[in-house]
Amino acid sequence: EIGCLEVKVVGARGQEIQGATVTIIYGEKVVETGATDASGLYVTELPQATYKVKATYGGKEASAEVTIKGMETSRITLQLDIFISIAGWSLTLPEFIGLIVLIVLVIVALFLVMHEYSVWRRKKLAKALTVPARR
Repeated sequence: EIGCLEVKVVGARGQEIQGATVTIIYGEKVVETGATDASGLYVTELPQATYKVKATYGGKEASAEVTIKGMETSRITLQLDIFISIAGWSLTLPEFIGLIVLIVLVIVALFLVMHEYSVWRRKKLAKALTVPARR
């Protein structure tokens, strides 16, 4: 008998992950591979059995077992440790916080360099514009 399998792939905040690779394994053999749609869903029909379902995206992976029963829809949700995706980079929460801290540090460093340069330039201009006193 044939049953339906709905795999939903979500991130750490519950956001749908579009384009995640879903692999369905029976025993040691890959039965089917596909990608999730815009709503993070992958739907397929499979013969009645127990399968291992694996989802991967951006280097992150999650898996679980699911039993398909004939004439029924089995639903499974796989959560990947992805807090946010920026320009194709899938970041966990600690990686995202680290990126924000790094950006802030770079901005502070640039500000300090610009400030020190303006102080140095002001001193150089003041020295160049002062006329030495004649005796």
